[in-house]
Amino acid sequence: MAKKKKEFIKVKKKKWVEVIAPDMFNKQQIGESHVEESTSLIGRQLKINLMTLTRDIKKQNINAFFKIAEIKENKAFTKIIGFTMVPAAVRRLVRRRRNKIENSVILTSKDDISFRIKPIIITHNKISKAVATDMSTLLLNELKEVVAKTPYTVLLSMILANKLQREIKSKLSKIVPTRVVEIRYAKEVAKK
Repeated sequence: MAKKKKEFIKVKKKKWVEVIAPDMFNKQQIGESHVEESTSLIGRQLKINLMTLTRDIKKQNINAFFKIAEIKENKAFTKIIGFTMVPAAVRRLVRRRRNKIENSVILTSKDDISFRIKPIIITHNKISKAVATDMSTLLLNELKEVVAKTPYTVLLSMILANKLQREIKSKLSKIVPTRVVEIRYAKEVAKK
């Protein structure tokens, strides 16, 4: 019986590629990946807690989503595609004898990026359905107005800095005393 020859499989050598955050997070390193071809990283998505990026403990309830957009000089550069609040943080906002008004809508920014946004309103006291409908309508109108004239990345930075929520809350408080206005989710939607 003849011995079989051993077949050798050529294995490509892997290398480490740094993953870099976008400009709004000062292009800091958010991770590394060990891959054979660095171009295979393009299109991959990452989820990172904002507290680790901003060093701000108030942002620990928000997870940001990034997508690797390009590879240059053995570095993978990302773009932000959205964020979400941790479900436990949303539950902490809601208490007894208060109303929670939620909505979900797909909007298109000035730079033609479609994304789903999910705002939430918490009132100080119980309110009627008619008042809740008025508040929801006003919120959606304000969001549509701001989104239509703002690029997507600028809009996300406004939301993460709580600037947009404060503006909307001041307008909603004229109808009913409002405790919290928060955007709990915003993420790019794939075009069909």
